[in-house]
Amino acid sequence: MKIKVIFICLLIVNFTSIINAQEIFYPEIEPLLNIKQKSELEKAINILLKARGNENNANDIERKYVKLKKKGNEDSWRSKTWEAKQQRVMAEKNYKLAYKTISDVYSDLITKAEYENSTYKSEALSLNKQALKKFEDANSILSQYSEPTQDFFEQADNKQIDSTLRKSHSLKLNGIGLQIAALEIFIEKGKQASIGKNDDIAWEKAKKANTISSYYEYLNNNPRGKHMADANENITLIEKQSSGNDIAETDNHKNPKNTTNNTNNIDTSSVNQNNKISNNRLAKGNLRFKVQVAASKEALSGWILKAKAPGVKDIVTIKKEGWFKYLSGDFNSYNQAAKYRDELRSHAPDAFIVVFSNGNQIPVTEEMKN
Repeated sequence: MKIKVIFICLLIVNFTSIINAQEIFYPEIEPLLNIKQKSELEKAINILLKARGNENNANDIERKYVKLKKKGNEDSWRSKTWEAKQQRVMAEKNYKLAYKTISDVYSDLITKAEYENSTYKSEALSLNKQALKKFEDANSILSQYSEPTQDFFEQADNKQIDSTLRKSHSLKLNGIGLQIAALEIFIEKGKQASIGKNDDIAWEKAKKANTISSYYEYLNNNPRGKHMADANENITLIEKQSSGNDIAETDNHKNPKNTTNNTNNIDTSSVNQNNKISNNRLAKGNLRFKVQVAASKEALSGWILKAKAPGVKDIVTIKKEGWFKYLSGDFNSYNQAAKYRDELRSHAPDAFIVVFSNGNQIPVTEEMKN
């Protein structure tokens, strides 16, 4: 995101001796912003750049006359560097304008948001109210520099000005921090509640289908779902009660981002229904057993795959009929694969066995297990 990148750069270089760098942008609001709000944040960035320019001007002026201060000529120093003080005040006024622009966007989001419950709403609105009070206090402090004259700056003490500007700026930063906390209530807590609801909906869908693939779809799309144990238990029951024909219905995909994994190509073309080879006549040497550690209808990025199957090495990815599956291991017997599957389940609880004949995935049968 362009706005976020620019903000990060600003936070690295901005805020000289009187300013402490702090995070002022909350990137999680990106999907919520309309065109006008994005424009306002871009405007704030430009104003922050102006503030930085004012500070650079002040630094240049002070460096020019630094010898006077080192020699103890305070009166001469003040007379020569009055414009530096003026530039610092102008910088803080620009910070004030930039922060107000950011604060207005945040406040608009906070007040118009639809919260999960009244407690969240009350807490967020309270934080926003406190934030706005911080801005009022900051502006009150800065008001003494509304129209300062050259004479004022010549007589003003540098340390006093710096202290006043620091206090005003700190209040504004505190206000931004409170608003970010309010946004986190709306986004993070609301997201958690939404995840819980979606988890229940996904579980009901899986139970209604009551197939191995439906339960694995639930496990893969809800890696921290509260029904994980039930899903695995139901998978085990179905495996015991059937020949596992359902397994052949789910598939995988080659993950282009997973550069550390073995991405050997596997032919996953469908076996012609009219020419299926009877499983009980397949030669043992033709069968290759593997363990599937994850599956999804969307490609899994490298870090998500690591989260789903931590510590699992040599993962092969394949795609078939809209499914993306991630496999590990290569065995010539079901029992060998089962032993490996059991080892992986401590890291990848949804691991299960799939079998291939001449590169084509076929159903797991009871005969293969014996």
